Amino acid sequence: MRLKSFFVAALALAFPSTLNALPFALFDKLPLAGQAEFVARLIDETENALRESGNSEAADKIEDLFTKILPGDSMALGLVEYERNESRGRLFDLQRVEKDPNANRIWVEDCLFVTLKKNNILLSDQVTDAIEAKLANFRPQTHAEFAALPVDQQKHFIALMAKFAWPEARFREVIRARIRENKDEKLDLIPDVLNAQFPTGASEQPGFNQFVDFYTAANEKDSKLADTMLQFELFVLSTADAQVVKHMDEMDAGTVMLPDGRHVFRDKNGDLWAVSGHEGSDTRLSGAERELAERLGNCKAAKGIKNGAQALAACRSEVGLPPE
Repeated sequence: MRLKSFFVAALALAFPSTLNALPFALFDKLPLAGQAEFVARLIDETENALRESGNSEAADKIEDLFTKILPGDSMALGLVEYERNESRGRLFDLQRVEKDPNANRIWVEDCLFVTLKKNNILLSDQVTDAIEAKLANFRPQTHAEFAALPVDQQKHFIALMAKFAWPEARFREVIRARIRENKDEKLDLIPDVLNAQFPTGASEQPGFNQFVDFYTAANEKDSKLADTMLQFELFVLSTADAQVVKHMDEMDAGTVMLPDGRHVFRDKNGDLWAVSGHEGSDTRLSGAERELAERLGNCKAAKGIKNGAQALAACRSEVGLPPE
């Protein structure tokens, strides 16, 4: 192999030289979704090149490295290691160019290749050349390009976005900042959305048709914003958003309202908690307050009322409360 060794942060990393690879300067000009798409396609093309060269065993190892999440972890080991090697590669690239403006550059593809090498997955020159050739003119996929693909290739592409691009994007600072602006509950739901709608390794994608409709509508509204990965990201977030709203509606349907305006929820242990709309701690109900909440809940259910405030107004006389 064409390898050159160097030390970054006291660790030896070996990067293969490349012919038509993507420099960091151009990679950084891509939108965040485009960067994630590139990494996903880079992993996919590496697997493809290995299979075409007759090394399916190595391709299977890559698939496991970038999809299998170990107990106690939240991300596949391969993605974690790739991001670390990209950070180290960027640093070393800058350091060596400062010393010698004519030095060979480190490319984005190198960060994957060294990740594989550190996991005992070696690539021949023929394989690396095939990967670089496939991605030499990379740009984020447009709606027109997506729509022109056969359905099986569309599904394959979306599978790549779900299992590789989405988790890779979450590592990047911009996407983390963007997601932090949303409710924590939405962030917690995203893995469930991906697993339910686009399960890794499954032959069917339950969310595929909904995504195609979502993507088509976005393209009709503004074709300039219709990059496939960007729209996939927005689809996942909007799906999680809808689940949060649904969950909130379900929670509201299960609450009662006390005369002082507090809402009462029942936890998994059967305890009742009063939640104030103002700052302050939730209160576990006991005694007369708990009995009142129980009576309001029974009346609410008997009358088929979903809203807690409406149930309070309708049930006052039945639970022994004076008229409002």
